[in-house]
Amino acid sequence: MFNKLKSFFMRKSKSEQQEWCGISLTVNDNNVNLETHPQCPKYLSFSVVAFHIPIENRGIFRVKAAELLQWLVERDRHGDFETTFRKWLDDADFSNEKTYGLSDNTVFKLNLEFFIDDALEHDHSIKTYCPACETERTNDDIKLVQESSGGWIYRLVDCKCGSRLASYEVMHFILKEGSELPKSSIRVVKDFK
Repeated sequence: MFNKLKSFFMRKSKSEQQEWCGISLTVNDNNVNLETHPQCPKYLSFSVVAFHIPIENRGIFRVKAAELLQWLVERDRHGDFETTFRKWLDDADFSNEKTYGLSDNTVFKLNLEFFIDDALEHDHSIKTYCPACETERTNDDIKLVQESSGGWIYRLVDCKCGSRLASYEVMHFILKEGSELPKSSIRVVKDFK
């Protein structure tokens, strides 16, 4: 993740980088990499691998470790990776105000795009850094849109400045041969306040 976001962070001064990220994004893409950061801090940040969005335009979502843990517990999945990750979150040092950046691999394995989806749809606390307008946004400044196209349903996360921060697939229709695809449609799930 660090290599992918390196160009974005190089545009910021070192103090601005630390203000948002807290610590370097040095997560190994093959595991949770708890060896390099043995105790979870109060905050976590991550990006969603967004289709058709350049890496430098992806939003960086920042959440409290306790809120992410609650979401994972409610989801009630028990794979080895998720169990280890939940234990790491459960042992967090909430006095450590720094932010730890999660790898793309961790985001993928935990399906954290659905955490964003739930947080926005149900108005839970989530902050997003928009690289286009270089502003930290709250739920009030973020729009969640659902779009269907070619048998796929996508969720799109847009900043108030008009920049797309994330997009992800949520469902795919598998049709019988000869069936027609549903017509494309767009609906706003959560609009700006």
